[in-house]
Amino acid sequence: RALRALGADLALVPVVGPGGDDSGFFLAELRTHARENGLYACAANKSGIELVTGAAVPSHGDSCVVSPGGEILAHRPGDAGPGIVQATVDLAVLADTRRRLPFYEQRRADLVDHAFGRTQ
Repeated sequence: RALRALGADLALVPVVGPGGDDSGFFLAELRTHARENGLYACAANKSGIELVTGAAVPSHGDSCVVSPGGEILAHRPGDAGPGIVQATVDLAVLADTRRRLPFYEQRRADLVDHAFGRTQ
């Protein structure tokens, strides 16, 4: 939300995510954040196994580009090995999606401030 508040249309998300069953959660979370904030999200995630203090630590990969509506526009699964994902960022689609799904505009910052004891 902070990036959108600053006027961003695209969020770049560098990730070194753990392996295991996290892949599906990662994609769902990224899709949700893109949709609720009305912006494109581009995540670059490490894939493969790295030795960290003698222990093998897998990263799930799953680099992707997500539309402001939450659709996955490009995806490279972690088991595909190193590579690049690319997609077109269409500002007309961005504007249309923000009109159709005004989640960001309808947020209630006043309630969040109240919940955290912030007053104006």
